[in-house]
Amino acid sequence: MSGLSLTGISSDSENAVSSRIVNGTQYVETELDFGSYTPISVANGIPVEWTINADDEKLNGCNNEIIIPEYNISVKLKSGENVIRFTPERTGTFSYTCWMGMIKSTIVVT
Repeated sequence: MSGLSLTGISSDSENAVSSRIVNGTQYVETELDFGSYTPISVANGIPVEWTINADDEKLNGCNNEIIIPEYNISVKLKSGENVIRFTPERTGTFSYTCWMGMIKSTIVVT
């Protein structure tokens, strides 16, 4: 995204939740929090199934929609389990944010 600078609350990618691979699919699970998203770490070239667990009391007007530009994904979160599926096609560190760009985190692809 040339020319776009997203600022706001950031998560530390060193604390990324790693995926586990079962039968050719990577599974990763995170919990939604009020003002931050959890960074995740996945392997390149293997389909990902990422479950974000959202408690109703932690959903708010900012964190309720995740935008992942690298994978052209926009997901409106609901209370309960939210599953995001994608397949990484290159290594690197990719940002994801809330719909307003204020809460941000990363997907590390190795």
